[in-house]
Formats: sequence, C-alpha cells, structure tokens
Amino acid sequence: MYDKNLEKEYYQICEERGYFEIDGNKTIQEKDKNFCIMMPPPNVTGVLHIGHALTFTLQDIMTRYKRMDGYKVLYQPGLDHA
Repeated sequence: MYDKNLEKEYYQICEERGYFEIDGNKTIQEKDKNFCIMMPPPNVTGVLHIGHALTFTLQDIMTRYKRMDGYKVLYQPGLDHA
C-alpha cells in the first residue's frame, strides 16, 4: 500500500544524508574507499532485451549502495570495452 507520508520521510532522510549528490555524502566518505563501474553500451549485434535493463539496473543499485556506504563512486556509462 502506498503511503505518501512515508515516502516524504524517507526522501527527506536521503536528502539530509546527501544520497542524491553526484559525489555522495562527503561527510561519510573515507579516504581510499573508491568504487568504479564502467558501463559499455549494448552490443550492436543483437536486439535490446530485458537482460540489458537488468544489467544496468543492478549496476545502478550497486553504485548507489556503495555511495551511501561512504565510497567515492564513479559510474561511467557509454564506454566501449571492445
């Protein structure tokens, strides 16, 4: 069940902790805690499918979690590794 008030509370907590900042919450970042994911574009040899969305979603979850855990995170999309 959707609770608008609960969403507002969690949103406010996330804003106060700096979870939406590009560089994360600098007050919780620890020296030498770095995390990086390079996201290649989908291969041109096939048709886009739900697996592509799953991969990108999992990478997004990992980077957000690490950022909230005090890591300085780089999530670089669109690089071709081939």
